[in-house]
Amino acid sequence: MSSPDFFTDPTQITSQWLTECLQENGHLDQGEVVSIHVKKGQLATNPEASPRIKRLEINYLPGTFQSAPRNLIFKFFGKASSSAVREGVFYKEIAPAMSDPPVPPCYTVAIDNESQRACIINKDLSTTHSLTIPSGYATIRSAWEGWAADIENKNAFFTFSRLKKTQFKAIIEAYLKVHICWWEHSLINQKEFLEPRGNILDIVRQATLPEVIHKHCRHVAEKDLPQFVDQFSNQPPGEWIKLCEKAIGSWAELYIQRTSKGKSLTLIHNDVHLWNILLPHKPQHDQPIIIDWEGYSRGIGLWDLSQLLFSCMLPSDTRQEFETALLPWYHDGLIEYGIDGYSMDDCHYDYRLSLIAHIIHILDWKSFPRFESAMDAFKNWDCEELLH
Repeated sequence: MSSPDFFTDPTQITSQWLTECLQENGHLDQGEVVSIHVKKGQLATNPEASPRIKRLEINYLPGTFQSAPRNLIFKFFGKASSSAVREGVFYKEIAPAMSDPPVPPCYTVAIDNESQRACIINKDLSTTHSLTIPSGYATIRSAWEGWAADIENKNAFFTFSRLKKTQFKAIIEAYLKVHICWWEHSLINQKEFLEPRGNILDIVRQATLPEVIHKHCRHVAEKDLPQFVDQFSNQPPGEWIKLCEKAIGSWAELYIQRTSKGKSLTLIHNDVHLWNILLPHKPQHDQPIIIDWEGYSRGIGLWDLSQLLFSCMLPSDTRQEFETALLPWYHDGLIEYGIDGYSMDDCHYDYRLSLIAHIIHILDWKSFPRFESAMDAFKNWDCEELLH
């Protein structure tokens, strides 16, 4: 990949520069870019958020091969953010090391470490893939506006409950491909993976330094849990609050014991939900594509799977049905690709750990419907047995 000038707006990209970039990276065998059209509108689930995302339409000289990229995504992190640098590093160093990665093809990346900003140019996959738009909404933008209300009035599970088990399998296979590639890999034991990344929502499930895990558990116990109880007054039963206190008090040692030796850890996405997944229009030809790699970290692979199921807010019986089918399928995939020393019992244990992490995660996010869903799974899997 080339290192372009640091573009802060797609109108700064010239036809000559893009031609040279695509030629250098092997995406333009012959031909020349003659114009770049920036399509109107902001392409993002949350229009207020950084990064800024724009679609570009590329026009070439007559005779240029049809394989030349015609539509691109320009993504610019305008605010100083370690997330910007992380996603840039992911596309510059991590994705290219994988075979057929389930991520958007990337044409170029520029990272400004001093200002903590990045710009990324990916392939626009909108002709072959799409986001799952929640039922009752016409666009992703309108869905975003109703998303917070949907969660709080407990309608959110209707959003994705129509997805079939085969679609969930295909999504999990995409994550499985990433997990297998980086399973116990030396890369995830390097210093930058051991340092904490992001806020409490990120750190609670990262296999990071023990002192950091303890620190953030104290934060949850002293600030997040009291705020959650105050916000929802009498809604959480007293026994649930006691279980939360017990989970927070036990989590640090449980997770440190599980992750300290680096065994059966991998690179995880860390922000798994269906708005970070592009589903193929023709699943028999294309794989699901995972986007937004800002929060990747070292951790337990089952966290990604558990987060997928919980982000959909599935009814309890549907979630249990999917867990029964998908956990063994995930484990079989690891075995098939040569991962050994990780039994089905290990898989179940890691899933139960992930369920405990969801309790801590949701306390910070302060969503009572999700809290109810997490407590339901916590009880289904008898996670209290793991606490001390």
